[in-house]
Amino acid sequence: MYKTYSVLGQKSIYDYNAAGKLTRIDTYLGDTTLYNTKLYKYNSKGYIAEKNSILAEGYFIPVSKLVEQEFYRYNDNGDKTQDSIVSQSKDHNNWITKYNNKGQLIEYYAYDKHNLLLGGAFCKYSENGDMVEVNAFDSGDSLYRELAYVYDNNNNVIQENRYLSDGLLDYELIFSYTYDDKKNWLTKTEVKYSLVKKFTERQITYY
Repeated sequence: MYKTYSVLGQKSIYDYNAAGKLTRIDTYLGDTTLYNTKLYKYNSKGYIAEKNSILAEGYFIPVSKLVEQEFYRYNDNGDKTQDSIVSQSKDHNNWITKYNNKGQLIEYYAYDKHNLLLGGAFCKYSENGDMVEVNAFDSGDSLYRELAYVYDNNNNVIQENRYLSDGLLDYELIFSYTYDDKKNWLTKTEVKYSLVKKFTERQITYY
């Protein structure tokens, strides 16, 4: 089974197996020039285990080449515990990301092409499950608080502080919201250096 989608001169063909799992995406520039292929593999329980991205022959390279791989691990309950990205490009880093049993990001690590650790971070959460702090470290294992968040009673971020490695505040973002009677936000204003940097308005229809 397959489906075809076209967007602004780019066409993608999606292949699925008998279980309805996505197994392949071929992306074309125009109708005939293959640009990229993504292949998906699943474990015995039906969870995605691996994704391979292949750059097609003739698109900047003389032969097709595997450019990126993603690997996924799960616990016995089917919760994702780790994913990793392995890049075959000399200019890109490799990543390992770990999750807790609630599916929340708790750790991530970046490595260079020689698999040397560049840095990473540890994430902390409140009892409500909101991420409240990100502690980063560099290749020298220096740990410092990089990000801190404050939330309102509707679990939306109202303040974000980013810090430098020496502990000094780099910048502060302030968010304000208006809500409907179901406590879903309708407008969101982002302020940085006392200036409005972004204003978002949305409409919600309930059925």
